[in-house]
Amino acid sequence: MLLEINIKKIWKPKKFIVSLRKTIYIMIVLVAQYLLVGVVIALFLYLIIRWTDQEVTHLERFQMIVGWPVMVVIFIYNFIVGMFS
Repeated sequence: MLLEINIKKIWKPKKFIVSLRKTIYIMIVLVAQYLLVGVVIALFLYLIIRWTDQEVTHLERFQMIVGWPVMVVIFIYNFIVGMFS
């Protein structure tokens, strides 16, 4: 009986579910912000790529949105190399 009372004090189902909802909400917001920043940066990169008369496929657009940190690093590296050559 004592063990049952201690378990009820430690693990309160109502607080656990509320906490889980808050965590899921925060994760959804963070993913939405990440993708929004990806869309803005992908648009910027897309405009620069189109300005140089290159084509961009749908898969490349998707990769720019999802992998925008990598794409930004690649862009900056190639921009600096192009400036000094």
